[in-house]
This record gives sequence, structure tokens and C-alpha cells, in this order.
Amino acid sequence: MSGFGLSAIGGMASNGAAQAIKIGLQFLSVIILARFLTPEDFGLIASVAPVLAFVILFQDIGLQQAVIQRKEITEDQLNRIFWILVAFSAFCTACVMAFSPVVAWFYGDDRLTAITMVISLTLFFNGLGALPTSLLNRNLEFTKNALIVICGAVMGFIAAMLALLFGLGYWALVLSPVFMAVFMTICAFAFSRWKPSKPSFYIEKDILGFGANLTGFNVVNFFARNLDNILIGRYIGATALGYYDLAYKL
Repeated sequence: MSGFGLSAIGGMASNGAAQAIKIGLQFLSVIILARFLTPEDFGLIASVAPVLAFVILFQDIGLQQAVIQRKEITEDQLNRIFWILVAFSAFCTACVMAFSPVVAWFYGDDRLTAITMVISLTLFFNGLGALPTSLLNRNLEFTKNALIVICGAVMGFIAAMLALLFGLGYWALVLSPVFMAVFMTICAFAFSRWKPSKPSFYIEKDILGFGANLTGFNVVNFFARNLDNILIGRYIGATALGYYDLAYKL
């Protein structure tokens, strides 16, 4: 078997193990949190999830996949893609924060303003770690990517449990993905050993075109997967959405 074939099999095994551990931790976390939190608490977070999912569609404008797809790519191109991803992620985060009062108005719950603002930080940190993560995939370093997933899942679990221990209620569900995103970004830079240089924001049309086409498909897919949560949260309420979202995840 070729070296590429062995790498592919090794990558499948690593990713499979990482996903199994991640799902196991998430399942355990849901069971514990469901014991101490209310369905309404879960519904509040599920109300915000479609907003983040929609913004994520445009956050990297397909540039992560473009890095993996291109046969050849220069260090200068990588640096420009990194800074574009960082700048656009910061812009998306700021937009979601500014839009948070509208989210609260739409669902009729003022608590969603602060929840939306805090959880939007995941957008920025995910964008910050997007390029080094893509480089690990491009270089077939699947085991390192698997370790990042595992470390992120562990950190998210710990953050949720600590928040629960300190009596923060539904904030356990908010802080978990934020801490997960921060830790996964740190690990991505540590494992890839890639460092950015001077900021530059020019990008070639062919790279941008590939990303734009991919983003178009993702927009259509978004409404097929998230419209149910939006309608339940808007017309039935956070408690019903909490039951629905938790059952769906389990």
C-alpha cells in the first residue's frame, strides 16, 4: 500500500477515535447538565445557535477548503488568507454582537442579548485558528487534528462543569463552546508551528471564486437544517425548543 493510502487509513482511524471521544464527552455533559439545568436553559442556547450557524457560512468564505484544495500554495498566499480570515471573523463577531438586541426582540427574551454577545466570541477564535487547522489537513497530519478535537472537547467539558459548580446556570452552556474554541485555536498554532507575518489582504480571484461557490451551497443547506429550531423558538418558546434540541442531539 502507498504512503498516501496508509496516511488516509491512519487519518480515518485518528478522526474516528477523536469523534468517538468528543461525542462521548458531549453525551456525558448533556446528561449531567440536564440533571441541573432546565429545558428552558437549553432552549435559550438553541435559540442563538441558528444565528451563529448562519454567520459561520460566510465567516471563512470557503478559504479554509481552498487552502486544502489547491495543488500548490505559497507562504505569501497563506499569510494573506490568514489575515483575511482574521479580519472577516472579527467583522462577523462585531456584527453578531451588534445584532444581539434584535435576536432578543425576535424571541422575546432579554437574556438572549448577553448570551448572543458572549457566544459570538467563538466566531473570532475559530477564525483565528482556521488556517493552521487547514494546514494540518493539507499536510495529512490527521493525528494532530484529532488531538485538537479531543483537547477542545475536554476543555469544553471542564468549562461546563466548573460553571455548573459555581452556580452559573445556563452560562455553562455558553462558556463551554467559547473555551473550546480558545483552546482549539491555541493547539492548532502549537501543532502546526505556522506563524503569520506582516498583515496583507490581497487575494487571488481563483481562490476567492472557489470559496464563493462553496459558500453558496452552504447557504442552501443551512435553511434545510436550521429552520425548525428558528420556528419552534419563535412561536412555541424556549422551553419547547429546549426539549426538541436536547432530544435531537441525543
